[in-house]
Amino acid sequence: MNMKKISIFIVAIIILSLAAVLLANIRRAATPPPETPSTAIIPRSDSTVLPFGKATLALQERAALEGISIRPVSIVEESRCATGVQCIQAGTVRIKLEIVSGMGTSTEIIGLGKSVIVDGKTVAFTDAAPYPAAGKRIPDEAYRFIFSIEKK
Repeated sequence: MNMKKISIFIVAIIILSLAAVLLANIRRAATPPPETPSTAIIPRSDSTVLPFGKATLALQERAALEGISIRPVSIVEESRCATGVQCIQAGTVRIKLEIVSGMGTSTEIIGLGKSVIVDGKTVAFTDAAPYPAAGKRIPDEAYRFIFSIEKK
């Protein structure tokens, strides 16, 4: 009789163990994969995916990075003192910058040496090339805008 009780106990443990493994597999299969966060930027063909650091962009060129993308849309002001000319002040460059983040899409007018903070990241407009020369117009497509992007 004792041996019969032990055999039933062992069979019950085996059945319970198999049931636990089966239940765990069913739960794992039923768990949906994690969703892509709404702040993820999916690069388009006109995008460059970047790590944090520097980005050099032409007008209408987009840089996508962790959670945001930036795109210089247009030149608002180009008043830098051209080489070969004596000026009272140095002047600046200001551009319209499109920013896409988890907060949506916005446009900022940002000047050379200025920065904006977006979703915990600092986007600084650090330089613009080429530098103006006296008597020569720079075509819009020749401009390159340099940004520094860092986690805040």
